[in-house]
Amino acid sequence: MAADAGGVNGGRIAAFYLGYMGLFMLALPALLLLLYQQQVGSLDSPPQAAATAHGPEWAVSGGRFTDAARLLGAAGPVVDARVVVPGATAAAAAVNPDGSLAAAAVGPGDMGAALAANYRVSETAPDGHVKTIEGMQGRLFAEPGRALIVLGMDKGTADARLAAVATLTRANQPPPETATPAQRGFAFAFLGGWVLLQAFLFPRMASWAAAVPPPAGRPPVPAAELERRLMALAALDQPFTVARGAEPGDLQADWKYYDAKWLDLLKAHGRKDTHRIVLRLDPGTRTVRAQDRHATLHWGAGVDGARLDWKVDRGIRFLDYQAGREIGLFVEDGEVKLKAGHQWRFDLHDMKQPLIRVVRDAGWTWRPVVTFVKAFGG
Repeated sequence: MAADAGGVNGGRIAAFYLGYMGLFMLALPALLLLLYQQQVGSLDSPPQAAATAHGPEWAVSGGRFTDAARLLGAAGPVVDARVVVPGATAAAAAVNPDGSLAAAAVGPGDMGAALAANYRVSETAPDGHVKTIEGMQGRLFAEPGRALIVLGMDKGTADARLAAVATLTRANQPPPETATPAQRGFAFAFLGGWVLLQAFLFPRMASWAAAVPPPAGRPPVPAAELERRLMALAALDQPFTVARGAEPGDLQADWKYYDAKWLDLLKAHGRKDTHRIVLRLDPGTRTVRAQDRHATLHWGAGVDGARLDWKVDRGIRFLDYQAGREIGLFVEDGEVKLKAGHQWRFDLHDMKQPLIRVVRDAGWTWRPVVTFVKAFGG
């Protein structure tokens, strides 16, 4: 796949972000999580179907509850109450010898509001306790699709009837979780495996996306010649320097952050970001592996020398652009000069383009890596 003049494979990078990261890394686990939620439930709650499932006492046949007496805990006759509960698919009510009453309704509308209106509820507490205009009190339970109300002439009567209506207690509590320990174990095992898989695949895919092969038919030069060409960049008017690295056979390119040394009246102290690219030549595969090292630079400089401390993050950077202006004293040609502003600009494209061009012209492949460990794409 051809690269542009800057050595960036636009097609591969698009495939990396849209295909790998977008579809495989993010969309696929999201889809699996959705399917898991629908079939089993999340790790800490049941699926939606289980959360709204009715018990057998709520079964309806022909517009009537199949066991309304059990549903209402009725001690008296049960009547069909659909005529007084607008929108109800099924509704039933029972008036008991102790003066209490219970009513239930199911349907597509707001059954709780319908029962409250029918029994003239005037006060509703957050916990579901209600009072009616006539002075009755009790409890109203409602959730989407169903509602149940129990009232008595006083609190004691209502509480006694509430104890007989077992369904109310059951309905007022969250249903038990349906995900079993084995299912949770499987979910966590899958999650752990997925994380390990991505830790293995991500650096390889990122390296593949950013790799730039040489032009077709270009014969590769020896490693020593490529190294000489890369080192020769240091003598050109480039916004970076090239030098030998800390490891044998490594080269490193450093962005020229300053053209002059920064000083204050006594000693310079500061913190800036800078960028280094470590190049490792692999003659066996004719590949230059390049690792970006973006560093936070702490420095102290004075007339007796300079001190540099690096805090580095390593990996692959596709794009990076920064610009700024510094104000203060600078040392130029051995003289301290006060400058109103020292402008600087960092464009990762400007830094990588000459390096990639030299590598490709030498018939080698430019391959950015997250790590130099080959098992992880290095």
